[in-house]
Amino acid sequence: MPDDRIALTGGGVPGQRLSGRLGYAAILLPFALYCAVALFWLGHIQRYEFVSGNLISNANFEQQLNHWQLENNNALVNASSGIELSALDGSGRVGLSQTLDTRHTLFLFRATLRASGDQSAMKPIAGIYLHRAPSNESRGLTFPLSRFKEAHDWFEGESFVQIPSGSMPLSLSIHTFGDGYQIAVRDMALIALQVTPQFKWLSRVLYGLLVLFAVIAAYLVLLKLWHNLDRLLFWLLCVGATALMFAVLYFATTTRDLAAFIHQLGLALPQGARLQIEPLVKFILQEPMVFATSIGAKLLHFGFFFIAGTVAAVCVVFARAWFLFLVLVVLTIGTETLQSFEVSRRGSFYDVGLNSSGLLAGFLMCLLVLVVVRHIGARWRT
Repeated sequence: MPDDRIALTGGGVPGQRLSGRLGYAAILLPFALYCAVALFWLGHIQRYEFVSGNLISNANFEQQLNHWQLENNNALVNASSGIELSALDGSGRVGLSQTLDTRHTLFLFRATLRASGDQSAMKPIAGIYLHRAPSNESRGLTFPLSRFKEAHDWFEGESFVQIPSGSMPLSLSIHTFGDGYQIAVRDMALIALQVTPQFKWLSRVLYGLLVLFAVIAAYLVLLKLWHNLDRLLFWLLCVGATALMFAVLYFATTTRDLAAFIHQLGLALPQGARLQIEPLVKFILQEPMVFATSIGAKLLHFGFFFIAGTVAAVCVVFARAWFLFLVLVVLTIGTETLQSFEVSRRGSFYDVGLNSSGLLAGFLMCLLVLVVVRHIGARWRT
């Protein structure tokens, strides 16, 4: 493989000489530095202003079931620990509904929950939901705030929900399905939020710079491959890379619930195909479990980059190509930076650490194994 630092003199592609003189590190590492700075900066800017108090009346159930509409008598009330719900048969349903009067479209939901009982009986559809009732202009929608998918002791957490503007009225409901487990709830709060102007304009500026920086880095890398690719393949890569990059940027910063989108898409598939694909999709997406940190999702951060690191090590050993490793270094930070531009999500340096740890662990472990194997093979041949 030719040295990526040798200047390219042929061809008539603009910027080709510049890209030829730049090493991959000189192109990609500044991009990684920008992602880290943007992630740190946005993490220290106040994102929200509270524009309402708690929109849920009787949130701690001090008044027992007053102001709540109970569908059946399966709810057990304990004022000191919250309200405990249990479904008594396979088709049983316990529901509580509270009407909310607000036109705000961004909400923060907080609650303390406990789930106990038979783990196998817990269903993904059980949880706490925010509902938008149908109107003359729009249909009704349901937004999950929490899912009861694993047993855990009392846990305090929060989640964000965005609904289309002009949605009235809203209701909150708690549902359990099946039998063999119980859900306890207390200290619920639903607060309407407003994005601060400072975060709004700063995130737009940084997002614009991110797109510009990504375009420049991508094309400089492609131009370095000018002499090694068929011309048609080169231009297809240029167009395809641009489309892919903008698709990733769009979905990473505007799609709040990709898991729900995949679920709806899966319902349109034939039943046989869905039964084969659904387990794989669930494993890849690792949907959040109630409020608790999803260990599976964190392992996915580490595992994905661990596998990617082993592939990068193979490229280094057999082709002396560090390019893929540098791209992966950028992605360990870039994937979290993208989340920072979404008002209802946050990039996490903790996840960056998991990504980087997985990448380095996979890279170094595979590199060590390959070096040892090549050394043993060389000695065997002599």
